[in-house]
Amino acid sequence: MLNRISALVIPHDVQRYNTVGDYYYSGDALKVRISDLGNADYEFLVLIHELVESYLCAKRGISEPRIAAFDQDHPELRDPGADPRSPYRKEHLFSETIEHLIAKELGINWDEYDEVVNSLLEQELSPEQVKGTSSDDSDADSVTS
Repeated sequence: MLNRISALVIPHDVQRYNTVGDYYYSGDALKVRISDLGNADYEFLVLIHELVESYLCAKRGISEPRIAAFDQDHPELRDPGADPRSPYRKEHLFSETIEHLIAKELGINWDEYDEVVNSLLEQELSPEQVKGTSSDDSDADSVTS
C-alpha cells in the first residue's frame, strides 16, 4: 500500500486548510504535514494520529480527497473528523485513542497539548495565507519551519 512516507513539520499557515495535521498521497508516497507546535512530542503525537488514520482509511477505501473535501467544506468544525457526518469518523476517533495512549506514555498532559493545538486552530487562516500543497507538489519536501 505504501512505498514511501514523508513527514514534515511546517509553519501552520502553509497547511492546505486550518488543521494541525494533514496528509495526502503523491504517487506511491504518503506525505504528512504537521503544524509547528513548538514541541517535538506534540508534533510526534500529530504524526502518529495522521499515520494511523491514513492507513485505516486507505484499507477501508475512504479516499484522501473525500476526507480533505469534508474537512474543507466544514471550516466551522474544530474537529471535523469527530463529526457524526464525517466519512472517516471511526478511523479518526480510533487514531485519537492511540494518540491519547502515546501521550500518557510520554507523560504529556493532554489538556496542555490540546490547548496548544486549539490555539493554532483559533488563528483563522485567510485564503491568501493558506499556501497549501497539492497531491502532485514536487517541492513540498523543501518546506521547512
